[in-house]
Amino acid sequence: MPKQEENFAPESVWHTLTPNAAALSMPFCITEAGHFYAAESYLVERRRHESHLLLYTVSGSGRLITQDAELTLTPGSCAVIDCRSYHKYNTQLAPWNFYWVHFQGVAASAMLLVLYPARITAIAVQDTQGFTQRLEGILAQESSGTVADSMELSAQIHGLFNLLAASAVYADTNDGAHNATVAAAVEYIRAHYAEPITVDDMLRALPLSKYYFIRTFRRVMGTTPYSYLTVYRINHAKVLLRSTRQSIEQIAEDCGFRDASNFIAHFKKCIGQTPAAYRRDFGQMP
Repeated sequence: MPKQEENFAPESVWHTLTPNAAALSMPFCITEAGHFYAAESYLVERRRHESHLLLYTVSGSGRLITQDAELTLTPGSCAVIDCRSYHKYNTQLAPWNFYWVHFQGVAASAMLLVLYPARITAIAVQDTQGFTQRLEGILAQESSGTVADSMELSAQIHGLFNLLAASAVYADTNDGAHNATVAAAVEYIRAHYAEPITVDDMLRALPLSKYYFIRTFRRVMGTTPYSYLTVYRINHAKVLLRSTRQSIEQIAEDCGFRDASNFIAHFKKCIGQTPAAYRRDFGQMP
């Protein structure tokens, strides 16, 4: 190991980049990218490689193996992996027509947690045309190494992940059927945040079990219903702290916290300072 038999057709495209310090400081930067038409014998196997990898199948199929998963990448499906542990991918149904992007950057690992809160899966891309167009745009862009070029490439990869994350949420929430349910819960929170509401209150008019509701809400919103409620209350409290001379106790009550000490504890945990200190920072006396 590593084992490689990169048998691909001449019309394949392969670009390599060596990112400078500025590029590496971006959320994402590309080290290699390509569009391959791979033969039956195509195989890449590594114990470790210093990058992350996106694989997207257009036609044919490929097999992807990591230390935690074994996936089949059929047309329209995509997977993203951390290459800093064992991985292997090869043609399953030839010719395997696929795009691939090796990338690094300060947000690379965090993006994997967004895409895969539980386990790595093959994600069925919903907007295949838009996804392919973005990949073609990445391959077509000539980078001169300027900061502007690095920012543009980072934005291009971020756009890919926006489409991929939307597809992952769609698939993980019963083909998108429960997105409206989450939206209804959000509206309920916004209408009743000043009241002593609970997750059970949100669920009364919703056709989901508590477990599935919390799981779906977290997948769509990136946080739990209770955390969303707490942050929504704190955002309103911040406005009151800066725009009024109401007491901390009154603001806590107006924003739905059970008492001032509970409000102060949550505020400090979220904002990193007490409500009084926050108010002083904006020229308001406590």
